[in-house]
Amino acid sequence: MWAREEPDLDLSGQPTDIDVEDFDDLDDDASDGTREGSPTLPRTARLQLATRWTALLALIGAAEGAVIIAYAFLLRSAVDALIAGQLDVRTMAPLVGGVAVVALAGAAVRSAEFATSEWLGYRYVAQLRMAMYAQLQRMPRRSLLQHSTGGVLLRFLGDLTTIRTWVSRGLGRAIAAVCTLAAGLTVIGHFDPHMVVAASVVLIVGSAMSLAEGRQVRRATRSARRQRSNLATNLADQLGGLTVVQAMGHARGEYERFGRQNARLTRHLLRNAMVRALLRAIAGATATLAVAAVLFAGAIDVALGRTSVGAVVAAMIVVRQLIRPVRTLGLAHEYWQAARISREKIAAFLRRPYREAFGPELAKLQIAGGRIEFRDVHLGGALHGVRAVAQPRRIVAIVGPNGAGKSSLLSVVARIADPDAGEVRVDGQLLTACTLRSCAARISMVGPQLPLMRGTLRRNLAYRWPTAPEAELARVIRVCGLDELIARLPGGLDAAIKEDGANLSTGEAARIALARALVGAPKVLLLDEPTASLDAATRAMVHEVLRRYGGTVLMATHDLDEAALADEVWRMEAGRVVEVIPGAVYRDRVSGRPAVPAWARG
Repeated sequence: MWAREEPDLDLSGQPTDIDVEDFDDLDDDASDGTREGSPTLPRTARLQLATRWTALLALIGAAEGAVIIAYAFLLRSAVDALIAGQLDVRTMAPLVGGVAVVALAGAAVRSAEFATSEWLGYRYVAQLRMAMYAQLQRMPRRSLLQHSTGGVLLRFLGDLTTIRTWVSRGLGRAIAAVCTLAAGLTVIGHFDPHMVVAASVVLIVGSAMSLAEGRQVRRATRSARRQRSNLATNLADQLGGLTVVQAMGHARGEYERFGRQNARLTRHLLRNAMVRALLRAIAGATATLAVAAVLFAGAIDVALGRTSVGAVVAAMIVVRQLIRPVRTLGLAHEYWQAARISREKIAAFLRRPYREAFGPELAKLQIAGGRIEFRDVHLGGALHGVRAVAQPRRIVAIVGPNGAGKSSLLSVVARIADPDAGEVRVDGQLLTACTLRSCAARISMVGPQLPLMRGTLRRNLAYRWPTAPEAELARVIRVCGLDELIARLPGGLDAAIKEDGANLSTGEAARIALARALVGAPKVLLLDEPTASLDAATRAMVHEVLRRYGGTVLMATHDLDEAALADEVWRMEAGRVVEVIPGAVYRDRVSGRPAVPAWARG
């Protein structure tokens, strides 16, 4: 009754006409971000702005400065000619034409400045976003769990937006603004050195005040960001647990909690807005006072005969033109203060521990038999010196109370987590010395921490192998009894599956998850409570797959009947394998013991 059948259908062996090595030739959509031979992913220190684009922005700024210089000289000539009574139609025509050309050139230069700085910001953030996503894929699950969902989303959405704003509207435009400001001050100095000194003093004082206010901006930004992260985390929790909230009748309490968080966020955002408003006021006042300073110094020099009225008028107009770059620099300072916080958070995220995923020093996992050996394996409070060997093409049931370390033991084989100490070897190969992709191609897992993905049924079935032939999909569909479900779903294989399989029954989701794990005929199959909460028909299907499976199986379970299908049973307690029981001996124990043992009651 309990004996495992000889595998008349080798579910782990290579299916007909399918080369399992195709897993190493997946396209970009199938990649886990850790493809063999990929170049080293860029770190924060390597994400540098392209020199040619910063040089282009400087050139654009110089062009804008040239426009201001040309405009100033044209204006001085016009005013001086007017005062001297020499301005008539004949002399006015070239001046008007020159002003029109300068105006058109100025519009073109500003358009180029906007387009270039925006392009620079989007490209910079696109590179940074991919580096962050690659880091996310390489992070062990334990490391990822130290971040709240809202915090991670805030890094990808809010922090990247803040950095893009700084690069595009802050740094990018500041480069052009500095060049424009330098050109403007140069032409004013050419007209009258006293006027440029007056304007420079005002600009220096205004800049010093802005820098002094920067600490308040950073403090307000950090505080508002913390409140935004708390709100995003709470919202993510509510979306995931909305059914619990409704079933427990706690909607009003959660509404009030969200309201309190929303109010705190609003207060901090308003405080941040007030500090930023002060910075903008300083920038505006600086520009206005610079015009007044030029007028005052110019009036004195005109009275002393040191300069002409035309030069003073032109200098005042130039200063008015410099209001825009001055305000741009003020905003750049504001954006920089906000971006410093975001950059710190992203840099900390990129420094989080991660697993080596690719590189010439990592080999591809090759499995012939499927012998799995645990050598003194330790894992962060869950596993403590596990020593055990699963022989090739055998089913090993792992039993024990909740918290004994059963799921953690499967996780180190699936490379969801790597051991803190000790080794896991498959057919003599050290798993941590193999690429993640090759491990995933030859070791597959079913468990509660591997839910169905949002997308079509076909996408879920072929998720391990997106280019799997139709014959392979047909094989796993037949083995897992999915024909009836596919016929019933609108669209068949193209039917939409919601996140976590929310629009499916528990049994239907379990069948799809098992079929997904069997695609590509993995040599090692890991099952974490595969029949928990399933109906009798689905349980029977899973057990039939186990009986006929030809590879190595590690199965964590509380089910006595399920454990009795195994060739060997490992009993775990407190993160250790404390007993290894041959399958026949275990079946004799179970058949002669009607009471449920203490370790199985969990």
